[in-house]
Amino acid sequence: MASINSIKNNHNSVGDNNDHHNSINDSEEQNIWSSILTQVQTSASNKLPSNKAIVVLGDNDSGKTSLIAKMQGNEDTRKGSGLEYHHLLVRDEYRDEQTQCGVWILDGNCSWNSQLLKFAINEHTIPDTTILLTASMTKPWDIINSLEKWTKVLEEHILKLNLQTEVLHNYQQQILKRYLEYISPGDEIEGLVNTPVKLRSNSDLDAAFKASITSNSVNSPLPEGVLTHNLGLDVIVVITKTDFMSTLEKDFDYKEESFDFIQQAIRKFCLKFGASLLYVSVKVNKNCDLLYKYLVHRIYGLKFKTPALVVEKDAVFIPTGWDNEKKIAILYENIQSVSPDDDYNDVIVGPAGTKCSLQCLFKKKWKCVPKTIRCFSSKCSPNSTNKLPSEQML
Repeated sequence: MASINSIKNNHNSVGDNNDHHNSINDSEEQNIWSSILTQVQTSASNKLPSNKAIVVLGDNDSGKTSLIAKMQGNEDTRKGSGLEYHHLLVRDEYRDEQTQCGVWILDGNCSWNSQLLKFAINEHTIPDTTILLTASMTKPWDIINSLEKWTKVLEEHILKLNLQTEVLHNYQQQILKRYLEYISPGDEIEGLVNTPVKLRSNSDLDAAFKASITSNSVNSPLPEGVLTHNLGLDVIVVITKTDFMSTLEKDFDYKEESFDFIQQAIRKFCLKFGASLLYVSVKVNKNCDLLYKYLVHRIYGLKFKTPALVVEKDAVFIPTGWDNEKKIAILYENIQSVSPDDDYNDVIVGPAGTKCSLQCLFKKKWKCVPKTIRCFSSKCSPNSTNKLPSEQML
């Protein structure tokens, strides 16, 4: 017969084992809840920010409102006046998150509407703002003047904000850092370069500002002509209505050489501001979806795997950080009648008369054809303005 002490010892041993198991269970339960809490906190910190905005600038009839409506999936393209406000729905399918990105559209009358920019861009919103700079292919002779005019409006507005020198420098450093860290899609998969950290939250952006000052990449030499005009803002240049290029070819005798000259001039402009470039057409739905995906990639860091596209002349896509003078020089091979260094306004000359409408162009086709198209032929005199296309070689 077992002794009482033996029974007590066995009972105590069983109790100790039960306490041990209970302790393990409690510990596992705490670990599970800690893990869930950590995941929730991580998920909350990774939510798409709701304070991002796009400011769309460009002349009247450059298709600003139609472009935004297309990306919204909205068939109603009624144009407003002054400063319009819209939003784009942004979804991260991988994390099942969504947010709204504000869109400001400034009327093309910059003589007075530039004063409205203060409602869209101020000292608090500037780090969360992306600029969409538009120009229309229906008036190729105005493209460079239009882009330069609106970047000047931006520069003057930024000066009026009276930002502290250090703050503006930080914004400029971030633009520089993102430009230098561009990776062509596929290179990181092949292990050729390290994948850059994607910026998601505001805290990530603040950390990036500080890191950009000490990063070795920021001190890397820039290629010639790159970021000579750093606004401290992410700029995307959009050439709209590229479906009109076929009309320019058919009715106004534009050649491949003409479009190559136009493209190289726009790309050089983009290099100065570290800007991306897209050719789009709402009418035939060309590159509109690409523009939307690229915007949410630049603003929210969502995945984007489309490389630069330069084969189709009406569907060009050049991401920030990809282009350089050597790549642009490839276009020079097809520019024989003029020099790529010639002044854009001397080569791509507008119609006769400063207010010649498209209706005028169609009714008086040859009379209103830009002189450059007549002068792209070596057998054409710049002064021979009265001959019809059938009467001379173009």
